[in-house]
Amino acid sequence: MSNEKDDNWKGPDCNNCAVEIKPAKLLPKDKWIDSEETYTTTVVAEADFRKAKLTVIYWWTKSGKEFNVETVQYQVTANGQTNGDLFLAIAGLDKFKHLTGKANQDGEWHDITERKTYESSSPKEDVIQVKYIYDRDNSGDPTLWGDVSVKYVL
Repeated sequence: MSNEKDDNWKGPDCNNCAVEIKPAKLLPKDKWIDSEETYTTTVVAEADFRKAKLTVIYWWTKSGKEFNVETVQYQVTANGQTNGDLFLAIAGLDKFKHLTGKANQDGEWHDITERKTYESSSPKEDVIQVKYIYDRDNSGDPTLWGDVSVKYVL
């Protein structure tokens, strides 16, 4: 298990990063916590032909000083394994948080709910990062990386 990006890593802006998501469960407005709007994005972590997708809802407080992220669902390239490791971080604000060590790798969407509030490093932009350790039977487990930059809009 490596914590470094490998040389073949492609960011979420690559041409092969089509994102198909099922409708996300939107956060009720009464839970927005001092926010005007929430946004939804799917971060794609990938290496070789493997992909892990994590859909999140995110929002800033009206002041732009706090950044909130709530995970919604994940999907991983199918291989029949059920012990993938999914992590989430905000660049420069924390270390990767381990969301689960029992991620299903069946190509289907699975619910996962975790909420975290960060003191925003910049009132204009934050970077949501995903790391996924792809479980393989009798072989080394590759690490998939992805991130997406999100901008605070007044």
